[in-house]
Amino acid sequence: MLTAMPLGSCSSDAVIDCAIDRGPCSTHLSETGITATLDITPRPAEAMKTLVFRIDLKKGALPVTDGEVSLGLSMPGMTMAPNTVTLAHRGGGMYEGRGVIVKCPSGDVWQAEARIRRVSAQGMQPHRARFTFRVK
Repeated sequence: MLTAMPLGSCSSDAVIDCAIDRGPCSTHLSETGITATLDITPRPAEAMKTLVFRIDLKKGALPVTDGEVSLGLSMPGMTMAPNTVTLAHRGGGMYEGRGVIVKCPSGDVWQAEARIRRVSAQGMQPHRARFTFRVK
């Protein structure tokens, strides 16, 4: 796990599309038919605390079990050092890893970009699912 250090201003005009403190958020990747659901615990998601990141992958009702999944954590509109959490398959299409979101005194909007590569689709670019949320 790498922890990013902000390199510029932390303010952002990004649109929040995930109320992660209320529960998991989902997005459908139309190019693959996969639905990716992000969950972060414990709630509320707090900066500078170890968090558990989970991505649940389903294609229809079937779990996607052949994925290589990582999360890139960043602040929208800001250049940052990489902060990547590698997720391991825990069974049933659920991928999990631990990481830390750094604290920025002037901003609380973060983005998790799931990079999903199917092992069965060798040579294909990873698919991406983005979630934008607030951190306490």
